[in-house]
Amino acid sequence: MRRRPLIVTAALSALILLVGACDGGPGAVEKPEPRRLPEDLVLAGRLQVFDDCDQLLEHLRAEGAERVGPYGLDGSYDYLAGMEGDALAVAEDAAPAPEAAQRSTGAPTGPDFSETNVQEEGIDEPDTVETDGEYLYVLTNGTLRVLEATAEPTVVAEIDAVNGTDMMLIDDRLVVFGMVDTTVENDSGQWVERSTVRLIDVSDPTEPSESETMQVDGHVVSARAVDGRVHLVTSSQPTGFDFETPTAWGSNPLKSVFGTTETEAENANQREIAESDLDDWLPRYAVERDGDEISEGRIADCASVYQPPEFAGLGTLTVSTLDPSVGLEPVGSAAVVSNGETVYASPDRLYVAMQGVPDETSGTVAEFDETSTIHAFDITGPAGAEYTVSGTVDGRLLDQFALSEHEGYLRVASTVSSGAVIVDDGIEEPLEEPAPGPDTRFDEFTGGDDPVVTEPDIAPPPPEPVSESFVTVLEETDQALVEVGRVGGLGRGEEIYSVRFVGDVGYVVTFRQIDPLYTVDLSDPADPRVVGELKIQGYSAYLHPAGDGLLIGIGQDATDTGMTLGTQISLFDVSDLSAPQRIDNVALGSSSSPVEFDHHAFLYHDGLAVVPVESYGFDYRSSALAFEVDPADGIVERGTVTQPGPDDIQDDIEPLRGEPEALTIAPSSPMIERTVIVGDSLFTVSGSGVMATDLGSFDDTGWASFE
Repeated sequence: MRRRPLIVTAALSALILLVGACDGGPGAVEKPEPRRLPEDLVLAGRLQVFDDCDQLLEHLRAEGAERVGPYGLDGSYDYLAGMEGDALAVAEDAAPAPEAAQRSTGAPTGPDFSETNVQEEGIDEPDTVETDGEYLYVLTNGTLRVLEATAEPTVVAEIDAVNGTDMMLIDDRLVVFGMVDTTVENDSGQWVERSTVRLIDVSDPTEPSESETMQVDGHVVSARAVDGRVHLVTSSQPTGFDFETPTAWGSNPLKSVFGTTETEAENANQREIAESDLDDWLPRYAVERDGDEISEGRIADCASVYQPPEFAGLGTLTVSTLDPSVGLEPVGSAAVVSNGETVYASPDRLYVAMQGVPDETSGTVAEFDETSTIHAFDITGPAGAEYTVSGTVDGRLLDQFALSEHEGYLRVASTVSSGAVIVDDGIEEPLEEPAPGPDTRFDEFTGGDDPVVTEPDIAPPPPEPVSESFVTVLEETDQALVEVGRVGGLGRGEEIYSVRFVGDVGYVVTFRQIDPLYTVDLSDPADPRVVGELKIQGYSAYLHPAGDGLLIGIGQDATDTGMTLGTQISLFDVSDLSAPQRIDNVALGSSSSPVEFDHHAFLYHDGLAVVPVESYGFDYRSSALAFEVDPADGIVERGTVTQPGPDDIQDDIEPLRGEPEALTIAPSSPMIERTVIVGDSLFTVSGSGVMATDLGSFDDTGWASFE
């Protein structure tokens, strides 16, 4: 379940959440009237900074003392430490791009090449493959490899034991994010999350060298690069405690001859909290150069740590700004005593959202809590990230694409599961009483000892909860992110499967049995309206604008009952927002695509789209399908690339191609994870190696093995 940190008080939430009705457009069931806050209302939306380190420590000790028990800090210490950030988002520029934005690396002029598929122009996202148009930088299985991006690719350098998960190429430096090389434990033997950021100089790609390394407590939620600076988001838990645990049953306050009782353990842990210092609570970092430590300390100073008005966990969410051109020591950092999951950045702001809030007494996370809280950070100043304001929206966020900033407004797509039920063709009614259960009655006897048994009253299946999706528009004030408009009624009884915002338009796909594609007019932030709806079978898990009023959808085909059938590529004409149409689609049978859950796997460059697909039949097979889109001709297939399997050699690659029926008898092939275009070559990247394919003939021209 996704969690919700409560940042705005319930009273404030009731004031800033707008309710009402919407008219004009299919599916536009609700449209709340914008409501302004009273001028004399003191908002709780802006977090409070601590006066000094003593006040910060006092706050942490008090919160910890309420929640510590015989086994430590309950759920907030153990359970929340395992929470992962799984969603990242990037805001829109003021001018919408006609197609997927590409990052700017500052690379010298050279061959035309594709770049990381990012959500918005000018904002880089971490990925596993980077290129400068001359070399490919590939991070697989903990090893960084550098290859010449030619028709016959060759590995020219590699660095082992990088342990990186993804990276960014900024000018002539790679910033690699990952975990520590070895297990880290604190004094009490507890596991401690610690991450690494490595700075690798690739000014000479044939001789890459690691110049600096930073270790930081916690895990990397994500990072974004704007104008050459990296904004790193980490989430950490308290790590400095040596908590006692019971070794004997019972609650006798006296020392047990058989070990430590629960009461004794809890008393010891209370003392541990009372005697704690800030280093026990807050994350630390250390930067090394050539094996020597050049900088270390708390990653954020006390004046940059902010307190939510209500308990939001004992972890620390930190946004740190790095300048790779000079090193890895943070330029500046800001932190919130909270947790975070979803990261989103515009050129001016970085947003971190979280769903769910730890219980105020136990620290465990409340189930089915469906409010999302968003913290905003200013990333324009020379001192790095600075906290600004916070706000809330109803519902759960799907991923980074659920957020978008445009012309000063933050648009958020979310899904809420209400307590209503579906009856009578979608009319909502509350379930007031439980339905009767099975009942066998002996109504009459015909004689003897054998009763006549009536048919049992079989209870009907319980009504299903009604889910509903919204697009909410927020505006930043001096005190909070305030809701100025909202439209609901999207996909009742369904969940959001994909979202894409392009300029003043939002595209939302919901799914349960069919795939409604909604078009949302956001040109008036105070009056967002659903203006069009298209229902088809299946769903699109990723939407990609392709210019000329076209939208590409990658997802799953499905039956009319909602059973998925395999990868489906759809082409939508959205030039008329009131009447979106699917003008073509390709169903690939029993298969899936990594694009469905990772947009970096999708390539769209100069009108050519490439989608990795994993097919399942007699034998597993991974291929990269290349196609062009055209308003008149629809989806035009250009070719298919399959890398050689473990028993294949280069001369045997061609027979692996063919009609879908042939795929079921083809030898296993490596899973294609990324595709890159440089000049006239298409490069497919897997954990086994890199294949080069000519874009004109789609003949394979070279293979570089990693084995």
